[in-house]
Amino acid sequence: TLMLTQRLQGMATEVESSVQLARSHAISQGQTVYLAIQQQDGAACVLTHTGERGACTCQANGAAICQGEAELLQHSRLDTSTGVRVQTNASTMAFSALRGMATPTATIRLIDSQGRALHQIVNVMGRTRTCSPKPAIAGYKAC
Repeated sequence: TLMLTQRLQGMATEVESSVQLARSHAISQGQTVYLAIQQQDGAACVLTHTGERGACTCQANGAAICQGEAELLQHSRLDTSTGVRVQTNASTMAFSALRGMATPTATIRLIDSQGRALHQIVNVMGRTRTCSPKPAIAGYKAC
């Protein structure tokens, strides 16, 4: 249980870092940055990129490929064989150069094999808060 909790928290931290990277890069570089979460067999692929929406995709082998003038800023593969799976209500978020605002807002759910979860909630200002629905994980506010 302790190892599973650590994996869950590690993945939540990784997702939050990706959101912050997308937001800060959009503001500092004055361009729209996309954060995409793509589901694959046995993994979720998290891509942070510039260019057009959908310009970067994850391949079956885990590599990321971008088309056109898109630049891949970060790529991570969240392996679900660790006992943690990823769900989201928005597969792609755009972070604008103006204050790093996120469109659409999203809830990224990381759920372990015991049913415990951490939610990364991204608001319209591109900021993330982490909470835990029931059964709650100690140290996190309730959702």
